[in-house]
Amino acid sequence: MSLKDKIKQTTLGITIGAASMSPISAQNMQSTSQNVKQYTKTITVRNDSVQMVGNTSAYYNSKDDQIYIKKGDMQWSDFGFKNTPRQNDEELQIIHESQHQINRSKKHLGSANMNLNENYQRDVHDEITALIAEKLEIHRQYRAAKTQAEKEAIIKKYAQNEEHRSYISAIKEGKIKPDSNKSTDFDKEMAFIKNDATTYRADPNDDGYKEQWTQLSMSYLNRVGNNAQSNPAALEQEIHDIYQIGGIDFTKYGEHKVMVLENQSIKAADNLLQQGAEPQKLIAFMNEGEGPFKLAESLDVSGLSQEQAEKVIQTAIMTQGLQENITEDICFNRQGNYAFNFIAADLKEKTAVYLDMKSDIWEKNGTLSPTGDEVKFNQLMEQAKTITLDTQEWYKNAKENLSHYSEAQTEEGRQKLLESVKQNQGKTINIDNFITNMNEFELPLDGTSKEEVLEERAQKAKEDADFWKEYYKTHPQEKKRLSDPYEKKIMNLESDILKDEWLARQKEEEKSQKIEPLYQSPRNTTYTLSDGGITMDIPNNKYQNAELMQIQNANGEILDLTLLDGKPHGLYSIIDKDGKVQSFKLYDKGKEVDLKQHNVEIQKEAKDGALHEYLLLDGKKFGTEIITGADGTQKAAFWDTLGLINGAENATIKTKKAHTDDYISTPLRPEFQTDTAERMELKKELKNQVGETPQQTPENTVKQLRFEMHIKAHQDNTQAPDELSGKKATNETKKENTTRFNIPIWQQQHTR
Repeated sequence: MSLKDKIKQTTLGITIGAASMSPISAQNMQSTSQNVKQYTKTITVRNDSVQMVGNTSAYYNSKDDQIYIKKGDMQWSDFGFKNTPRQNDEELQIIHESQHQINRSKKHLGSANMNLNENYQRDVHDEITALIAEKLEIHRQYRAAKTQAEKEAIIKKYAQNEEHRSYISAIKEGKIKPDSNKSTDFDKEMAFIKNDATTYRADPNDDGYKEQWTQLSMSYLNRVGNNAQSNPAALEQEIHDIYQIGGIDFTKYGEHKVMVLENQSIKAADNLLQQGAEPQKLIAFMNEGEGPFKLAESLDVSGLSQEQAEKVIQTAIMTQGLQENITEDICFNRQGNYAFNFIAADLKEKTAVYLDMKSDIWEKNGTLSPTGDEVKFNQLMEQAKTITLDTQEWYKNAKENLSHYSEAQTEEGRQKLLESVKQNQGKTINIDNFITNMNEFELPLDGTSKEEVLEERAQKAKEDADFWKEYYKTHPQEKKRLSDPYEKKIMNLESDILKDEWLARQKEEEKSQKIEPLYQSPRNTTYTLSDGGITMDIPNNKYQNAELMQIQNANGEILDLTLLDGKPHGLYSIIDKDGKVQSFKLYDKGKEVDLKQHNVEIQKEAKDGALHEYLLLDGKKFGTEIITGADGTQKAAFWDTLGLINGAENATIKTKKAHTDDYISTPLRPEFQTDTAERMELKKELKNQVGETPQQTPENTVKQLRFEMHIKAHQDNTQAPDELSGKKATNETKKENTTRFNIPIWQQQHTR
C-alpha cells in the first residue's frame, strides 16, 4: 500500500477527513458584527490521542455526532516511515469533517435505503463536498488577506498540498481570481473548485478510497440486508441536498452535472444480490477482496449438476489464479511448470466462500439439474482451462522490476522481451497445452466439500478470538484517551456566505454597468390651439428604467434592442457574426413604426475622443443615442418622433448581455413583441399621449390637423444641444460608419 493509501485508510463507520483557517474576516463581506457572526459557527471538537497515523488524522463519527482530531504521542517512525509527511492543517481538517457532519446530521445523507452502487456513489459525493469545503476555506482566507504578502503566504502554505495543488496553481497563474468582485469570476472559480474536487476524489486509480468505500458498502449491506434495492430518486435528492453549500447550488457548476460513479466490485455485488445471494454470505465473499473470479463468473453452468458446476468453477478459479505466472512465462518464452499444491491451498478458502455464496443463487433460481449435462460440462471445462493473455498490462506492472529477471539483464534480452510482449498480446492459451506438469493439477478443494473448508475456517477464527481474549487479560488494550470537548469557530457553510458574496459582486457589476442619462432637460410644453382656445399639455414622458440588451445565439447572431420601462424602443435589429445588420424593426415605446414611407440611417461618429452611435429616422435622431468615452464610460439619450425624451432623475440604466441558443430571427420571438394597444379615442380637449394618432372622426378632423401642425412646429423648434439639433458642430467630426436603408427594407430582408 502506498503512503497516500496508508494516510487515507480508515475504519468502518468513520468518515475520513483531511482539511487552514485564519479568523473570519469581514473583508469582502458585509462589515457589521452581526453579519460576521452570521458567517461563522461554533462547533465542538475532541482530541483522540491513541492513534495519530495509520488510520486517519481526523474523523467525524456519525454515531455520537462528534468530530475528532488525532493528536497522539505516536510518531510516523512508529509505523516504519523514515520521512515525516507534512502536518495536516487542523482548520482544513475541521471544515472537512464539519461538512460530513452537515451532510449526515443536518441533510440526512444515508437515511434512505438504496442499492450498493448507489450507496457507493453517495459516499463518494460526500467526500467530494467535504473537499469542496476545504477549497472554499482557502478561498475565504485568500479574500480575507489584506496585503499581497498575506495572499502569497496563503499560496505558499497550500502549494504542496496534494488535494489543492491544482487550485493553488490556477490562482497563481491567474486562471481564477478569488479576490475579484465580478460575479462571472465567482462562477468560474466555483466551477473550477467543483471540477478539481471531483477529479481528485473520484479518481478511478485511487485504490485507497476504493477499498474504504467497498468496506463501507459491506457495512451498509450488513445493516440493511435485502433492503439494499435500487432507489435512484432518493440518490438524486440526497446528492442534490449535500451540494447546497454556502447558499448556492453546486450541482449547476462544473462538468460533472450528472455524474455516475461506479466501482466494478460493488456493481458485481449488486448483481449477485439481485440474483439471490444471501447478504451475509455476500459480505463474506466481498471481504475476501480481489480474487480470480472473473472467468468463473463468465461461465453459464445452468443445466449442470452440483458436482459438475463446482468442478467447472474451481477449474476456472485455478486457471485465472495461474494467469499472471503463465503470462510471465509466455513473455520470457518459458514453459509452464507450477506447484499446484501450494496454489490450490492459497485459493482454498476463497473458493469455498465463493461457492457457498453461489450455491444459494443456484438453488433459488433452479439453475442446476439433478442429472447434469456431460456434453456441456466438457465444453465448459475447456473454457475454464482457457485464458486470454494481456501481456501489455503485465509488462506495465513489471517494467520497473525487470532487473530482477535474469532474461532481462542485457539490452538484447530486454528487446526480445518487448517483441514477445507485442507478439503475444491477446493470445489465447489452454493450460492443458502449455503446462508441462498437468498431471499434478489439483482443484482448490481437491475432493473436500466447501462446508468442511468453511467449518475449518470458522474454527480457526474462534481460536484466534480466544487467544486475543486471553492475551488482553494480561495486556490490557489501550482505551481511547479523549480530551475534554473544546470549541472552535469556523466558517459557516450552512449560512448564505457564498450567495451573499455572489450578490455583492453582482451589485458592484451593476454599478459599473450604469449608463448615465446624456441630458436631463425636461420636455414639458404647453400649447394653445387657435380654435376654441383649447389648452393641451405634452407630457414629460419620463422613463423610469432603460435597458440596453443584447441576446446572442450559438451561431454568433445578436438580437439588439433597447427597452424603456420594459417596452421596445428604437431599432430592434438582428446582427450577424460579422457585425452586419440582417433584419430589423423600429419601435416607438412599444408600438411598431410603419417603415414603408420612411428612411432610416444608422450612424457612428468619432468626436472629441468618444464614439457617438445613433439612428436617424427621416433625418432626425430617433431611438437610442449612445456616447462611449475613451475610458469605457457610457451615456445615453432617447428620442421619439417629438424629439428628446427626458430621463427620470436617478434612472437605472444598464446594459445587459444575455445568451440563448434558440432565438428565431424571423419572425421575432413573441416575448420581445409588444401587444398593440387599441388606440384611445381623441379626448374632448385633444389631450392624449404623445405619439398616439387621434381617430379620424368628422367632429375632430379640423382640430386634429391643427394639432399636428403645432406638433410639427414643436419638432422644428426644439431647443436641443448642438449635438442633437442638427446645427453645425464647432469641433471636427469624423464619420466612422453610416448605414442607410431604403425602406421598406424589413419586407425585403424578412426571409432569414
